[in-house]
Amino acid sequence: MKKIISALILIFSVNANSVVVEDVKISQLYIQSQNGSSAHALRVNKAIDSSCNGRVYIEFADSGLLSTLLAYKLADKEFDLMYQTGQPSTLIWGHLNASCRLFSVY
Repeated sequence: MKKIISALILIFSVNANSVVVEDVKISQLYIQSQNGSSAHALRVNKAIDSSCNGRVYIEFADSGLLSTLLAYKLADKEFDLMYQTGQPSTLIWGHLNASCRLFSVY
C-alpha cells in the first residue's frame, strides 16, 4: 500500500524532482541554532541523491516535521520520506550548504 501511495504522490506531484526513499532509519539528526544556520539536517541509513551530499535539510518553520523525526529517532522505527533535489542552497552551519529539502515523512 505504501508503494502505491508513493507512486501516486510522485505521479501527481507538481515538482518533477521529488524523490521517495522507503524504509529508512535516522543515522543522524542535526538540530541547528538559528544563529548562523538556515536549517536543520537529516542523514538516513539509505542512499539519497548524490547532489544532496548525504543530507537533506529541514526548514526551521517545519517544526511538525522535526517533531515527527525526533519521535522516529527515539522509537528507532523505520519510515518513508520524500525530498526535493535542486532547491535553493541552504546553510547547515558547521556541515555544508544543502540543496535537498525534506518535505514529508510517513
